[in-house]
Amino acid sequence: MSVAIRARRPRAPPFIDPPGYARHRPEATPLYQLVERCYPVIPSYGARRMAETAVLLAEEVLPDRPLRQ
Repeated sequence: MSVAIRARRPRAPPFIDPPGYARHRPEATPLYQLVERCYPVIPSYGARRMAETAVLLAEEVLPDRPLRQ
């Protein structure tokens, strides 16, 4: 799609907060800050566990059982 066509598309109006609405601030919570600080370590635990489970299934569980699709 060309730039000229994209420029003519109507845009949605910006969101306007209704009266009495207060935005939640999750970035101010201790849990959010902890996850943000430790995020690089968290996916590595999940990846290791996934790899270990795959090895267990491939080497110990699946070869001993008849498989059917």
